[in-house]
Amino acid sequence: MKKAIYLLSGVALILQMLMLPIGKVSAASEVIEQYTGGTGSSTISESTRTLQSFRPSKSKLDKIQVEVTAQGGTRTINCSIKAQVSGEWQDLVSCGSQNQASGWMTFDFTDTDVTVGARYAIFLNSSGNGSYPLWKWDQNSGTYPNGYAIHESTEYLNGDYNFKVWGYNPGDQTTDQTVTEQGTSSSSKETPSSNISSSIVKPSELKATYSTETNKQGIKSTWKASTTTSIDGYKIFRSETKGKNYSKVGQTNKSTVEYVGQTSAAGKTYYYIVRAYKGSVESASSNEANATVPTTATPSKSTKPATETAPYSVSSSFELSPLSWYLAGVALILTLILVWLIYRRHKKQT
Repeated sequence: MKKAIYLLSGVALILQMLMLPIGKVSAASEVIEQYTGGTGSSTISESTRTLQSFRPSKSKLDKIQVEVTAQGGTRTINCSIKAQVSGEWQDLVSCGSQNQASGWMTFDFTDTDVTVGARYAIFLNSSGNGSYPLWKWDQNSGTYPNGYAIHESTEYLNGDYNFKVWGYNPGDQTTDQTVTEQGTSSSSKETPSSNISSSIVKPSELKATYSTETNKQGIKSTWKASTTTSIDGYKIFRSETKGKNYSKVGQTNKSTVEYVGQTSAAGKTYYYIVRAYKGSVESASSNEANATVPTTATPSKSTKPATETAPYSVSSSFELSPLSWYLAGVALILTLILVWLIYRRHKKQT
């Protein structure tokens, strides 16, 4: 009996240890197809065929963006992705509906399988009251090589609407990142974008101080939220030189106006700016704030160099794989059997 208990204890422990690193790490989505050079405008009406075709270079799509100019009234823009099958456009996935807004509108949808190199299209129409919103385009001199614009029944083979398609391959590597209550810390070398929109109000009153709170030790940045409510969130940039050479160290969602950066060196001064963002468009920079790490500060658990790689990384969209769930179930069953055997042994002794 004693040997059986020891054996089951060992097997259950091994299974529980094995299942920990077997996580499904979602690949990082990126812009895979785009055209952004259009300066003209075309109406997005209720029944007209208004679309931009494209050929994806990745096998999963999860988001599209279109550059729109809102008009008067309460118009809603409806979006869908369609696939061309035997010369006909067939529904693939709905991207949802949003109230019209000037600038780059982002439509997120369920991650969708596509065939690399096949023809797909972004379809837009509008509903509601007021003037039709406008989709920015270049009617005759678009330079996107893998598709073209269609308006009403006319194919503009040399025309393109302004659009971005986001996607990924399931096997792509993700950037190592640590998710905390304050936001996402990243080893990315992303710098402030030149794609700035005046329609996104910049965050303000940025302050930086060194925090010694438990589990929040590091430079804490706080700021006043952007008054633009349709943003996706905020990006935090840092530099070791005042006024230049910033790179992104983290980001938060739009409801979080605090970030604690835990990768820092004792005695060093760091300079921060924050930007609001929506899709790939950013606001102007906030004011610059700086803080100096005390010379007596102890290294935090997140002070590893950006080039260091963990044994396995977990993205913000981490979930257990089917194998992990199976191993967890087996470990649970073995644990229950073990408890029962211990109970029987104890009962016999008494």
